[in-house]
Amino acid sequence: MMLWGVPAEVKRFFRPVTGTSSKAVGGALPAMVLAFLLAAHRRALKTIAGMVAGHRCHVGTISRRLANSRWRTRDWYKRLYDELLPRVDRWEHRQAKGRRRRWFVVIDTTYHESVGECMDNMIVMARGKNPARRTSRQHAFVMGMLLTDRGARLPLPRKSYYTKEYCRKHRRRHRTQPELAAACEQRCETVARGGLNLWRSGG
Repeated sequence: MMLWGVPAEVKRFFRPVTGTSSKAVGGALPAMVLAFLLAAHRRALKTIAGMVAGHRCHVGTISRRLANSRWRTRDWYKRLYDELLPRVDRWEHRQAKGRRRRWFVVIDTTYHESVGECMDNMIVMARGKNPARRTSRQHAFVMGMLLTDRGARLPLPRKSYYTKEYCRKHRRRHRTQPELAAACEQRCETVARGGLNLWRSGG
């Protein structure tokens, strides 16, 4: 599948972040996100680079963007999420017409294994009594999904877990994974109106 240009609705959705970003980032971000979504079957750099006609770029450009500190996608996603969540709540509140609503929040920790033994902020998972299982080193991220009874599916902004050793070294406040999960829920509770039940599930 190939898309001819970036639809106006998509540009309007990204406006809260493209309006405050540099011209280069603001012009490339919507097309790049669309390319990743449309290329779910084959996310090769060549496919991503040519998915949106009129916004084709060199395959090396995608790699440089993902490694560039100016492309801190979590900050942009959090801003877009904070813009979208109240709008979803207002629309669903009108659609409910006084009926009680239910939102369901699913939160879990996902681990990303790394082969590096000298990297900071690694969780070492011992193999235990199973000799076939090797010791692994993982980064941990607390992630979640907000499900509404009107069919909306909103991924929550992720939270990075930092080990106690890392926090002592960098003078950060250590927060446990349950505390990070509670922080993920907090925004949903702030937006939630009367007549809305917020259900929780976590692994």
